[in-house]
Amino acid sequence: MRFSKLTGVVACGGESIRMGRDKSLIQYREKPQRYYLYDILSSICSSTVISCRKDQTSGIAAGYDYLIDHPEFANNGPASAVLSTFAKFPGNPLLLLACDYPYLDTEEIKHFLEAIRETGKPAAFFEPSSSKYIPVLAYYPQEAAGMLLDHNKTPGYSLMQYLISQKATKYIPRDLRCLISVDSPEAAASVNLLK
Repeated sequence: MRFSKLTGVVACGGESIRMGRDKSLIQYREKPQRYYLYDILSSICSSTVISCRKDQTSGIAAGYDYLIDHPEFANNGPASAVLSTFAKFPGNPLLLLACDYPYLDTEEIKHFLEAIRETGKPAAFFEPSSSKYIPVLAYYPQEAAGMLLDHNKTPGYSLMQYLISQKATKYIPRDLRCLISVDSPEAAASVNLLK
C-alpha cells in the first residue's frame, strides 16, 4: 500500500533533555527508532524525511534523507518540522510521526491511513482518557500549509490548536500503548514490545 504525493516525516529535532540522550537513536527493535519509522514510512509514502537539528545531521546513516528546520520556522516545536516539510514538498500532504512512540508499528500506521483515506481532512491519533489529539502523530493535508503559515508568528499557536480548529478526525488506535510517549530513561527501560 503506497500513497501518492504523501510525505512521511519522522520528527527527531527535540532536545531530548529529560531522556539525556537523543531519543531518536534509542533502539527498541532491530534498529534505532528514527530508522525504524523512516523505513515504515518509505514503504507507504512517496517521499520520506527525518526532520532534525543541524547538529544531528552528521550522525544520520547513508540512504536516509533528512530535512533541517528552515530558519523562518525555527523554534516553533513540531510546527517547525511541518512548515519546513511543506516548504520543501509543496502540494504534498504529510504524515508526521514523532520518534518517541515506541509502540507504534507498521500495522497501526497503515490502519490509521486507511481509516482517514477518504476524508481528506486533518487527522490525528487521539487519547480518549484525556480527550486530546496527539499532534505529532498526525496527518496534515496540503491545505494545512497556508493556515499554519499564517499563524507561524502568532504567539502560542500550535499544531494542537490547528487540529482543534479544523475538527480533525480523531483516530483511537487499536493498541492504546501507541499513545505512550517515552521521554525518560526509566520509561525507555520499561518498554516491552512483546506484551
